[in-house]
Amino acid sequence: MKKILIVLFILGAYIIAESQPSIDLTHQQAPTFYLPVYGGGNFFASEFYGEKVKNEHKIVFSFFASWCVACNDEIPILDSLSSKYKDVNFYLINFKENNEVITKWLEKIDVKIPILTDSYGLISKQFNVLNTDKDGNKSAILPSLFIINASGEIIYHHTGFNKEDVIQIVEKLK
Repeated sequence: MKKILIVLFILGAYIIAESQPSIDLTHQQAPTFYLPVYGGGNFFASEFYGEKVKNEHKIVFSFFASWCVACNDEIPILDSLSSKYKDVNFYLINFKENNEVITKWLEKIDVKIPILTDSYGLISKQFNVLNTDKDGNKSAILPSLFIINASGEIIYHHTGFNKEDVIQIVEKLK
């Protein structure tokens, strides 16, 4: 019975991630924020995009959770793209999981992209990754991928993942 409930939970989470509508943030200004980096250090978005940034580098954020099937399909591809597009900064933003969960997940998946920890979901909320249904129930729309230019404009936003998405992602990274 316990195994059936776990399978139903994972399937339900995958369906939520794949089917929920989201607000398209393309051409809007990305929020600036601070998050801790898994393994140590701090990330400040204002160092990568916005008025004070002097470079033309793009940045990619992918919001994910260890239990998200589509996320686990997307992340190895993003990791591969991060090796190919070295002038683009790639970051994974973990949705509301603690470091222990992330550590166990990293034992199963080989990823070199830095992970930012959104322990309380506050940054996910700023990027409209959280969805609220008509009854007030909240769910995360995962994966949610954003490509942001140096001025802070969101130039690409996509939710869910399938292999055909890679063509659009690569086009925006050029």
